[in-house]
Amino acid sequence: MMAFLLSIDCSGQSCSSALVRNGQISAVENLPLTRGHASHILPQIARVVADAGIAMSAITQIVTPVGPGSFTGLRVGLAAARGLALALDIPVTGVRVGDLLIDQMKIAKSDQAWCIAALDGKRAEPFAQCWNPDNGEISSPFTATETGLREHLPAASDIPLMIAGNGSEKLRPLLFDIGHRQVTIVNDSLPDAAQLGQWAWRRLTDGQPLWPPKPLYVRPPDVSQAAAKKAAGQ
Repeated sequence: MMAFLLSIDCSGQSCSSALVRNGQISAVENLPLTRGHASHILPQIARVVADAGIAMSAITQIVTPVGPGSFTGLRVGLAAARGLALALDIPVTGVRVGDLLIDQMKIAKSDQAWCIAALDGKRAEPFAQCWNPDNGEISSPFTATETGLREHLPAASDIPLMIAGNGSEKLRPLLFDIGHRQVTIVNDSLPDAAQLGQWAWRRLTDGQPLWPPKPLYVRPPDVSQAAAKKAAGQ
């Protein structure tokens, strides 16, 4: 049985850590951050552990997003999670943020509504995941180009669509462009580490699968060849 689950998230515009016990939040810290996650995440985890009044050894499970998201942020979060898991000899598991957003939308959806998670990928088209109410399946993440949307969504324009995530405002006009007019934005933000941790706790205790702690990239990173050589010291 899990004593404390540590949830960490560096995949977006913040550095976030939380401890969850029995499905309840014991401590959490969110730091708005666009860069520099690597220098903040471990001190933040130490503060969260201290706030909860526990020893690091009380943590028995770690979860962190695997993508899609910030190329660098995902790698920072996964490296921190795997390093701590190795030091503490405990399991680490990946989560897809889109799965959580879709689960949240399914609670409030109408019977026929499709649910779409929209994650900002810092380009014109966000990343997306779709939930089909007819078969209950969630798609793999994809880039929401016109082709991608047509491949994953029904052709009928009168089917209601619900979208959530920080890419929602980018996704809505793209859906309009392919003929969908019944589009509702449920929320335009991302869950923090506390929400991710509570959701992961429920899935793990219910025996539902999560993901291996490996980055899930939908497209190549936005790094030029010159920048890559500079980073490598060439």
